[in-house]
Amino acid sequence: MHDEELKFLPDGLFNGGSANVILSGEFAGKAHEWLATIRRSEGRIDPQTRLITLVARTASDSSPPVGQFVKATILGKEAHQVFVVPPKALHEKEKLLLVNPDKRLTIQPVQVLRTEPARAIISQGANPGDRVIVSPLEVIIEGMQIEAESDQAAS
Repeated sequence: MHDEELKFLPDGLFNGGSANVILSGEFAGKAHEWLATIRRSEGRIDPQTRLITLVARTASDSSPPVGQFVKATILGKEAHQVFVVPPKALHEKEKLLLVNPDKRLTIQPVQVLRTEPARAIISQGANPGDRVIVSPLEVIIEGMQIEAESDQAAS
């Protein structure tokens, strides 16, 4: 796990706490899942990759075979009152381009909680009903007239 992603794990994880994780992999030609709990880290961050190794424990009656490669999906902190937009909606990494009620362009600074390949999660600066521009614009001038193709709101 990259060290920047540690902030999404439950508080207290490295002080006796734990986090649930779903391990998934293929064995004998079939997909399998195992429930596990993160118990600790190896206590070292690789200085070149910034990756930290986490150790998970499965229930004694259900474990992947030794040496099995698995994908770990860690259940992290729950985020409240966030907005999800396509990553292409972000302008200069921390701004949204919005269409205001007068059909004019508004550049809105936002706080991006997390960016993933299929979505960007906004924690501050977006409001329900905002009309977000997701198409690339050749020219961006605050207040310019916008002809919207559709009414796409942040969700």
